[in-house]
Amino acid sequence: DFTGQSDIETLNSTSLSLVSIRAALGGVEGSLLDVYGGEYEFDNFIVKLHAHRGRETGIRIAYGKNLTDLKQDRSISEVYTAVYPYAKYTPEATDANPEPTEITVTLPEKVIYSQYADRYAHSRAYIKDFTELFEQGEEITVEKLRAKAQSWAKSSGFDVPTVSITVSFKTLWNSPEYAKYAILERVALCDTLSVY
Repeated sequence: DFTGQSDIETLNSTSLSLVSIRAALGGVEGSLLDVYGGEYEFDNFIVKLHAHRGRETGIRIAYGKNLTDLKQDRSISEVYTAVYPYAKYTPEATDANPEPTEITVTLPEKVIYSQYADRYAHSRAYIKDFTELFEQGEEITVEKLRAKAQSWAKSSGFDVPTVSITVSFKTLWNSPEYAKYAILERVALCDTLSVY
């Protein structure tokens, strides 16, 4: 009895077996949410997968206007101060070595430190396999591994705390002063607005 809709135009494919409908929608690798991203909306028997639910409102929550409370939490539980990179390859078979063994390339210095490592009291290394970042047939060397690891360390965000902000605000569309502008100040689930 269920039907599905989506405004996502990305072409992709996935294959799932022996999973529940809930897991196929989201929650396992290869699920619709995992492959396509987006946000769900459930309307009785209609399941909608939006690229982005809600709308860009242009509404501002600001101190002195409608901001009533703001709480910020920073978590360093998933922050790393260094990356331990490695990559694996198997050399071509030769007459002298018909069954070559897999070789793991690591750095002599072992880790690449984050630019923010000195901000934390303790070091914590993230062990990462960089094999997939090498093209098919590309030689895996210490120098190339170091370059890829340094680039990844600067752009991945593995060394940045998770910040969560909870904002409370007065719903101006309910106040008599904003009766004429209520439609301009109304916020719904998944809408985007700015906080100053």
